[in-house]
Amino acid sequence: MDLIVPESDYFENKKEWMRAFEVLQQLVKEHPNEPKYLCKLAFLCWYHTSESDGDRENLNESLLDSTLLACFVEGKKKFSEDVNFLVVFGQMMHLTPYLFEHENFDYFAIEKLALDYIEKAFMMAPNNLFIKKLFIETRYIPENISSNRLLNRFEKLLNIETEKECNVLKNKVAHDISNFGFSGLMLEFFKDMNPPNSL
Repeated sequence: MDLIVPESDYFENKKEWMRAFEVLQQLVKEHPNEPKYLCKLAFLCWYHTSESDGDRENLNESLLDSTLLACFVEGKKKFSEDVNFLVVFGQMMHLTPYLFEHENFDYFAIEKLALDYIEKAFMMAPNNLFIKKLFIETRYIPENISSNRLLNRFEKLLNIETEKECNVLKNKVAHDISNFGFSGLMLEFFKDMNPPNSL
């Protein structure tokens, strides 16, 4: 994955959100076929709509909402085969489906699309530990699953056989989070979302 954009990271690290927003908007215009700029712009909007503690500078909610939705619509058309797009939008949509509702996409359609994006990213990059962890965490295995064969097939697909191995994977991701191609606000968010587990 490559979601490193030094031009916006400079302003993100200084919490100059409006400047970061403007830089990313300009980069999206200048590089319409480069998904990382669209992903970073969408993430900045999503974060300040759903996760921010109110420190948004001059970014108002309607600007954030409309930009996020425009990035989603554009990205869905152009980048639905790009791992960066699938991971970033899959994660955002999984956490807050309601922010992506529009036209024929209701809450449940967005939830399903988020899981489809994450699964597709995993199939495209099965050796990427961050994506593998995201895939595992978004899959629900019922506790009372009736078929051991089904459970074994699921575990084989993930190449994880025990809860301890899953914890080892989570710790590897937590300790290596800076090596997965994130930067700026996105890196800080994923650090917070991926604390080390106790084994």
